[in-house]
Amino acid sequence: MDISKFWDLIEQSKKNTNEDIYLQLDNLREALQHLDKREIIKAQEIFWDLMDQAYKWDLWAAAYTIQGGCSDDGFIDFRAWLIGRGKEIYYGALENSDSLSQMSQEALKDSEAGEEYNYLFAEAYEELTDEEMPEIIRTPKASPDGKEWDEENINEFRQINPNLFEKFKEDWEIDE
Repeated sequence: MDISKFWDLIEQSKKNTNEDIYLQLDNLREALQHLDKREIIKAQEIFWDLMDQAYKWDLWAAAYTIQGGCSDDGFIDFRAWLIGRGKEIYYGALENSDSLSQMSQEALKDSEAGEEYNYLFAEAYEELTDEEMPEIIRTPKASPDGKEWDEENINEFRQINPNLFEKFKEDWEIDE
């Protein structure tokens, strides 16, 4: 398992799902069953590396804008969802978080359902081997990259992700 094969698995899992996140999760779970246990462990490691790369303040602001607020746990789920959207969307969002505004509002709201991606690899390992996945020693990134924002200042969300904010401004109580 390498990063290229990982992204291929994600892309394959999205086919014929009509953007249904739960169908995609089922497809991905099924695909993982065709790997050996070392590959599933490596896929988990790649997933965590991608989670760390997406630990960025501007992406957190995007999640906050889309969801009308976003806790630490919510941002974990958002980043997992972002990985599930595939290589192009993921790296596009890392480069420019406002690029997420190109997605439909409905697809963006699905970001709240990203939690299941966090457990998928361990569950697939257990289903394949009837054993728990061995503990993988790692140190997650301690703090987000980039410039921290103030959640009390709506204008910061508008400045960080202007197109995304425009898409969700009706969800925010704004005195223009």
